[in-house]
Amino acid sequence: MVRKFTLFTFIIALSLYSWADNNSTIDSIKQVIGAADSEAKGKMLMELSKNYLRKNNAVGLFCSDAACKHALDVRDRAMESKALFYKGAYSVQLGQFDSAIVFLNRSVNIAADLKDNKLKAASLDALGNAYLRKGDVDLARGSFSQILELGDTSKDFYQFRVNSLNALAIIHYRGGNFKEAIEQFIQLYELSLAKNDKANSANCAGNIAGLFYSLKNYPKALSYYKVTQELFQELGMTMNRALTYENIGMVQKEVGVLDSAIINFQKAEPVYIESGNKAQLANLYQNMSDAYIKLGLPVKANEYVSLAIDINEKNNLKGNFAEGYLLKALSLSKLGRNAEAKGYIQKASDWATSLNQTELLVNISKAGYDIYKNLGNWKVSLSYLEQYNRLNDSILSATLKKDIADLEAKYESVKKENQIQQLSAEKLQHELTIKNERKSKLLIAGSLLFLLITGFLVALWSRSKNIQKQAELSRAKIDIENRLLRSQMNPHFLFNSLNSVQRYIGENNSQQAQSFLAKFSGLIRNILDSTMQSYITLEKEVETLSLYLTLEQQRFQGKFDFSVSVEDGIEPEFIEVPPVLVQPFVENSIVHGVSALEGKGQIDICFRRVDGLVECTITDNGVGVNAAKTNASSKTHKSVGMQVTADRLRMLNQKLNFEIKADVVDLSTQNPSVTGTRVTVTMPFRELE
Repeated sequence: MVRKFTLFTFIIALSLYSWADNNSTIDSIKQVIGAADSEAKGKMLMELSKNYLRKNNAVGLFCSDAACKHALDVRDRAMESKALFYKGAYSVQLGQFDSAIVFLNRSVNIAADLKDNKLKAASLDALGNAYLRKGDVDLARGSFSQILELGDTSKDFYQFRVNSLNALAIIHYRGGNFKEAIEQFIQLYELSLAKNDKANSANCAGNIAGLFYSLKNYPKALSYYKVTQELFQELGMTMNRALTYENIGMVQKEVGVLDSAIINFQKAEPVYIESGNKAQLANLYQNMSDAYIKLGLPVKANEYVSLAIDINEKNNLKGNFAEGYLLKALSLSKLGRNAEAKGYIQKASDWATSLNQTELLVNISKAGYDIYKNLGNWKVSLSYLEQYNRLNDSILSATLKKDIADLEAKYESVKKENQIQQLSAEKLQHELTIKNERKSKLLIAGSLLFLLITGFLVALWSRSKNIQKQAELSRAKIDIENRLLRSQMNPHFLFNSLNSVQRYIGENNSQQAQSFLAKFSGLIRNILDSTMQSYITLEKEVETLSLYLTLEQQRFQGKFDFSVSVEDGIEPEFIEVPPVLVQPFVENSIVHGVSALEGKGQIDICFRRVDGLVECTITDNGVGVNAAKTNASSKTHKSVGMQVTADRLRMLNQKLNFEIKADVVDLSTQNPSVTGTRVTVTMPFRELE
């Protein structure tokens, strides 16, 4: 590849020589610019500042500093801003982040004064990278966001927008904010598609897929990986295609499509071998070994993990050691060679501990327990089991504590906001009362002046105005009451779930209790997300109901089965409905319906679209609503959720000017040989674009 230079021959010579002797190069530059007139001197210094980027930082910093001083001498603010940009860029490369930030902030301010958005964007981009490398993530986010706020969609501005969206996505990803990262990458993906930038589109789609994989949303991860694969194939990017084959295989491995996963791994293998990428090849072999273990083919699993370990050890790929040794131990154990396996499980444990790979240590502890149990060494087996429980508890407890703390903070925030809004409503009522009193006095004075006709007209106008303002106040109070009821409902829902956790832990072993806590943690997150929202996606509503039913199913020791379905033709991720309307009816089906049965209960929930609305039916085979009313045992349970839901439906109907219906039917009234209850909830929805 021929590098294109835009300056004179002496600049090329200086560039080649600069690597050998910075001082000699700088002396040569001083001689050249010293003999030039003012205009030529400025141009040469700016060209030199540009030319040395990513070649020689020390010489580049000298040139940009000299350009800065010259710009100040000749009072050329545009040159000063550009020179400060280069000076900041070189300082970043030299690790002088504090100095770089000073130079780049000055460049941004001058560019803003000159209304030069392109130069401002370039300086903000470099400034954001300086903050990132220094570790000031919030300031970095602010710099990149400012570039997007400039709103320039021109061709020259495209790369700045790409850099900013990519940087913001990476910031969110490193902070664990996967959803926000996905939103940024999707913006970048759409921008790249609009510019027909296929290479960047492919990279973005791959990043989006990876984030969905981290969120365990495997269908979406797979769909974006397929887009990535098609684009890389069109671009002829062989290595990128191979990486995508491996990523697709990893998704398929997670969802249990193991034969397809291995086929995709095999497609990537020859490309990695030809490229000489040892680290990637070792990762691939470990993935293949894991897939063969899950397929029940330990001979093949042992073959591939042996290849991976050989590559890891020869190339000192320490990050792979623990997982490689774990897979080796598992494959040997499956082959009945537990005596050999125990040596590898010890090595896996040692490396995972030294590298602080906590989640991997959980899997190693479980494998160690099984291996030593097979060997009949109960003492060591028990120590591994204790380590497994301790590590698992620490991971689950940390997650659960964080989720509960977030929920409590959110609840307090909602409570305070509701109190503020209640006070605001009272203040509004007081102000309206004062205004009405003043208007009444004016009406009396007007009626005396204009006699009966004028008085009648003024009174009519006053009455109309009062009705309108009272209606506005009524709507405001309805909205406040509605939010207050929602803030009561979520803590009630949380209380029932916490009660289930407490009872289950007391009745079952620790491993089952931990599983219960993990599901409860997910339930808390969903409740936290729905708080303070008027609408949530149907996908989120279905997920929350499924988690709740799973917890209650475990609490009642499999007393009932359930299903939650969405009719074909509905895309639940693109439809929003009012939150937490269905759950109280499901609670009634469990507590008053199926729990009273001698046999096994069944609860079926189905969402469908009917006449422009969303209809949800909750059907159970319990004792029936009529029998439940006379059942003495059911009278001990007071459904606060149902009362709150009834009040909430009433106010939602007033606010939305729409009747949300909840029809309850005892199935025995339609067929005496059938018992159970069917609740049909009809609600409005809105579609996301």
